[in-house]
Amino acid sequence: MEQFLNSKTLTVRENEFLVKGDATGIIDLAEFKSDTNFTVSENGNVKLIATGSTQNKTLKFLVKSGATLDLALASFDSFNKVNLDVELDEGASFTGAFADFTVGENHSVVTINLNGRQASATWHLASLAKDDDKKSFTVYINHNAKETYSNSMNYGVCENRASLDFLGASDIKKNSSKCKAYQAAKIMVFDPECKAKASPILGIGNNDVEAAHSAVCGQINGEHIYYLTSRGISEKDAKRLITLGYLNPIIKYFEKDEDTVTLIKNKIEER
Repeated sequence: MEQFLNSKTLTVRENEFLVKGDATGIIDLAEFKSDTNFTVSENGNVKLIATGSTQNKTLKFLVKSGATLDLALASFDSFNKVNLDVELDEGASFTGAFADFTVGENHSVVTINLNGRQASATWHLASLAKDDDKKSFTVYINHNAKETYSNSMNYGVCENRASLDFLGASDIKKNSSKCKAYQAAKIMVFDPECKAKASPILGIGNNDVEAAHSAVCGQINGEHIYYLTSRGISEKDAKRLITLGYLNPIIKYFEKDEDTVTLIKNKIEER
């Protein structure tokens, strides 16, 4: 653990982390050698940036009543077979973001349980799959209590011979009235040999809810390319600008870490 602004709020026992009060920090995922639990105490406010590589692990976050956790993940090498589990008590709030620029295989599962009344969660993924990458992200959000809110936004760019899948479901339980659940899964496909799938699912067990989802997989819009090239921009630069518009919004979650912001920008520029 490093760069915590207020280390007095942090208790560490092997791979058990407890934060009381308010804290902001940066961690290296490679330091976690096994499954890890991270707890934010009641009414705490934690902003956490996690970078680096990890595999075959479960990262579990328990956010107690009235607490807030902002988690920004970024990986540029390996992040495979990772389970990210988030448990939210009453009135707890979670904002999660993942900037995925990993290489090779990445098959990860995110599970968010809204266990307490008025718990809320927002998830934002930006993924780039190229060359022979094989990636799949599954996001489950379970509305287990009344008046809970979720918004899952997954955006990807797929090119060369890569494959990229966005899967998962938002499940509103039978007794969970007055919930709101939104999903978006969108993948831009650049080349004929790459494969992409966007398949979000809504499970609605209560009539007194708001829920919506959208799924789009398709080639880059030819009209957009034509518009940009007709104004003197090369086709290569036109595709780069469109990719920036798709993936660049993830940067806002990493504003406190200039090195990570620079890496993300460089990865987008390289494509």
